[in-house]
Amino acid sequence: MKVFAHRGLSSIAPENSMAAFERAIAINVDGIETDVQLSRDGKIVICHDEKVDRTTNGRGYIKDYTWEELQAFDAGSWFSPEFAKARIPGLEDLLNLVRKTDLCLNIELKTDKVFYPQIEEKVLELLEKYDFVDRVRISSFNYESLLKVK
Repeated sequence: MKVFAHRGLSSIAPENSMAAFERAIAINVDGIETDVQLSRDGKIVICHDEKVDRTTNGRGYIKDYTWEELQAFDAGSWFSPEFAKARIPGLEDLLNLVRKTDLCLNIELKTDKVFYPQIEEKVLELLEKYDFVDRVRISSFNYESLLKVK
């Protein structure tokens, strides 16, 4: 059996935040499930929702913001004031965190509601860069996305 932390340890830290991922690692889970979207400038962004509204102090679609603009949003205060400095992480941030561990990742490509050109290729490029291809599961609701990564 493998135990995965859904969106990191999201019961005690903001979902899909570096704090949630760090806490998941601290309790020795086997893996982390997370979700990715694309920013306007092509950065792979970790966020479950297509919009930033629910988990930040921003409004609107991730695809309409650059990476730099997304970094201005507070991604933690909605959960607790102690996480006020949390920012939306990129997939590269998570890969940097977990590459020295034995953890696996389950990355969901969020391509069912918003079309992100080349998200599949961009994710695979990063996984190869960090030598993480053998430690990841890719999931998606989108048939075309699944065919592209297979």
